[in-house]
Amino acid sequence: MKGTETTDILANDGSCAERCDPDRDTRDSSSKKIAGNLIIVMKHRLHSLSFKSGVIVGILCLTCYFISFAQMLLPLSLEVKGMLWLIFFGAAKICQYSALLILGKAGVQKLRKLSLRTRSLKFRCRSKRHS
Repeated sequence: MKGTETTDILANDGSCAERCDPDRDTRDSSSKKIAGNLIIVMKHRLHSLSFKSGVIVGILCLTCYFISFAQMLLPLSLEVKGMLWLIFFGAAKICQYSALLILGKAGVQKLRKLSLRTRSLKFRCRSKRHS
């Protein structure tokens, strides 16, 4: 870290009691800027993916949700079950929000229209059989 000076404040016995860095505030704000830029870049990259990719990530999300709760039926210790739930539930949440970012508002509306259309087709097919 070029240009930053770190000074040691010594205790009475000569040991390092505390580290003092005069440029700490500027580094904290620059790291916040970098993190903010990283989030913006990731958001733009996810938006650039296709509708099909968003649907695949959504299906992966549903799979992770299923695994996170289905593993409770396995004969494992509570600690292992808790860790598996934490891992798979966390992965499901990451996939969920990633899929929503990939799809966007238009993609979610497109999925709703597709699901409504398939429901109406099933209903029409059933009503024709009964006629």
